[in-house]
Amino acid sequence: MKTEIKNLDKLVLVNLDIDIWSGQAKLQASDLKRISVEDLPPESLASLGSKRLCNKEHLKVFSKLKTRANRAVTDHGRPFLGGYAYPSDRSQELEGQLILIEQEYLEAKRQFLNRYDQAVEDWINENPDYAEAIRAGALTRAEVAERLNFGFQIINVQPTDSPEAQVRLKKSVQGVGDALVDEIAHRANEFFEKYLVGAEQVSTQTRRTLKNMRDKVSGMAFLNGNLLPMEQLLNEMLRGYAEHQGKKHVTGEDFNRILAATLILSDRNKLERYTSGDLSLENLLSSMSGNKKEEEEPEQQEESSASSESVEAPATTANDGDSEEEDYFF
Repeated sequence: MKTEIKNLDKLVLVNLDIDIWSGQAKLQASDLKRISVEDLPPESLASLGSKRLCNKEHLKVFSKLKTRANRAVTDHGRPFLGGYAYPSDRSQELEGQLILIEQEYLEAKRQFLNRYDQAVEDWINENPDYAEAIRAGALTRAEVAERLNFGFQIINVQPTDSPEAQVRLKKSVQGVGDALVDEIAHRANEFFEKYLVGAEQVSTQTRRTLKNMRDKVSGMAFLNGNLLPMEQLLNEMLRGYAEHQGKKHVTGEDFNRILAATLILSDRNKLERYTSGDLSLENLLSSMSGNKKEEEEPEQQEESSASSESVEAPATTANDGDSEEEDYFF
């Protein structure tokens, strides 16, 4: 019996295949001959089991490009089958981004290989006491080239006719949706802790954080029943920013709405109640407003009481003063 996997055609699998050379080689026993403990090479040159063959600054560009590629995928994707599940309707845009990063990577590789021999010599000059060990471990340019690679694949996912394979794939697809709900809840809680706790306004510059969350949710809202309500809440929050366009902060009722929506997003129990209709954004706002009034009333009473006391105090003081003056004059 065939297992139906809903919305599988709306997903693609993205696989990144990026290799970065460490700039190191295996540390040989001969590298340490006649070297006392006091004369061990510095950590910048050698660590347990390995030795550096050139300055690591030359290789940072490759790590940065790999990070950019990963971020491009994770902005809208989630880990899946050893790669990333990604909305198929956005895959063409992603492909364009990855091609541009790949071109930058290949150009950086070309430039590094052209200066590789000189980079090794420069490193030897910086560490003359270990010149022999560095030269002995140095790779050829061809060997380094094999260790620097950038590739990616974007493919459709389809199970075999095996019922077992279909059930397993369905479970994996459902897991992507569940994990995305957890991710957004976690990010909403971070947003709350960082920007909203104890605040009465929020910087309009934080809009980008919420927009990124909304865009990620909207691309995969079909995977989980909680994702569409999450998208709706994030849209509500973004409308508050739109009302304060050109200003530095979101304040007043719009801030309260952002706060209430964040409280729902970050709490799975509240989110389930919101999804089922047992909790609405308006009800939560009303509840928050009521609590705030209850907190303000005692403060007002205390202020009123303090005010009364402050009015009476001068009279007593005056009487005391008059008495002192009478005593003085008599």
